[in-house]
Amino acid sequence: MFQGGKADFEKNREIFENIGKLDFVVLTHAHMDHSGKLPLLVKNGYNGPIYTTKLTGLQTREMLLDSVKIMKNELDKAKKANKKISEKFKKAKFLVKNYEKLASNTLSKEDREKIKIKIFKKYGDIDQNELEIEYLQAKGFLEKYNIENFLKEETCLLFDEVDVEKTFSLFKFIDYGEEVTLKGSFSNLDEILASKLYFSKKDIFLNSDIFKKIILELKEKIEKTNQVLAENKNISKRNKSIKTKLESALKFVNQNKYYKNLEPNLANQLASYKNLLENNNISDFSDIDDSLEPFYEIPHSLEDLQDLLGRIKLLPKESQESSLIKSIKLRFFDAGHIEGSSQVLISIISQNSSKVSSILNFGKDFSGFSRSRDKQTNLLFSGDLGRIKNPNISGTPSQVSNALDYLQVESTYAGKSHPERKQVEKRFFEEIENFHGKILIPAFS
Repeated sequence: MFQGGKADFEKNREIFENIGKLDFVVLTHAHMDHSGKLPLLVKNGYNGPIYTTKLTGLQTREMLLDSVKIMKNELDKAKKANKKISEKFKKAKFLVKNYEKLASNTLSKEDREKIKIKIFKKYGDIDQNELEIEYLQAKGFLEKYNIENFLKEETCLLFDEVDVEKTFSLFKFIDYGEEVTLKGSFSNLDEILASKLYFSKKDIFLNSDIFKKIILELKEKIEKTNQVLAENKNISKRNKSIKTKLESALKFVNQNKYYKNLEPNLANQLASYKNLLENNNISDFSDIDDSLEPFYEIPHSLEDLQDLLGRIKLLPKESQESSLIKSIKLRFFDAGHIEGSSQVLISIISQNSSKVSSILNFGKDFSGFSRSRDKQTNLLFSGDLGRIKNPNISGTPSQVSNALDYLQVESTYAGKSHPERKQVEKRFFEEIENFHGKILIPAFS
């Protein structure tokens, strides 16, 4: 979130592009310049996970709810200010219009008296000189200013409490040092059905070694779903027949249970129906539905499965021979900026495949085959950093630092040399001792 004046706030209105392409969000800490637009992201369609530490998540929720209060308060103040401004302009226009009518000498005595009464109602018991001064001030005010120059901007709420709570529900908490796999290659159909891609209606490209397996699993699932649908149809027919029979039995019993000396055939039928109802625990019509045969659950509709079958594609051969991302892993390390703040280590595990020439195989012809080796690429994003010697920073272990391929460092705090803490503290206390008056200490972060 941009923080500052009107121009900065306008930037916060901008809608995110390509939200549907986001798989996950990583939040380093709770400060508003990092977390402030998350509810706007969610409001505009994002519903994936937001990875962060628990402390950051809890702090972010409170700060975002507080920002909603601030936005509502600002909106309320602007509305009240605009009401006062509008009333001032309205009053000035009223006086100028009616005073000039009086001065025109074109009105009848009766009309002049009516206008005077109107003016006195607005301005009270005022003499002619005072009224003239009020008129000149009002006229000059209207000539010099336009109401649009005075109105406060009634900015709309970027988001509300509902958006904040929905955002918080997407948070996934990770402990420092804990490794979490964010994205991996699919190894079976169930992983696809549980993934965001299943619901996205986008094409899913698979490597040849898994493509056939998943297609086979999907076709089997479609066939089984068809079988379950057919069985549910049979259950529906059976239930309809049973329900009709039970309703007839209950109706007959209710009509005849108080009669004595029934004819033998009616008595036998009554006994048979009572036995049927007792065996099915039916004492009332509301019990009938509970006694019916339950349907088989269908977690994925036949239409969705058939749609998925059309969206699973074989990855082009040239792409299969290049680097393929197998998984993305995430770890947090203490950044020492605020409680819960994190450095983010992202590890991308990819498969490097290359054709093997016959020359490298001692004359044996293995052309057309490929062999692969997993490659891990490590990227560390520092997030906003605290002081290097801050005892709260656990930092990144040396084995991680030594294995980094890329290091991205923020420039707000890390892009400058900081004096020793003791030196800063000494100067701070010296300033206090030599100053006589009130001291304001900013605590924006």
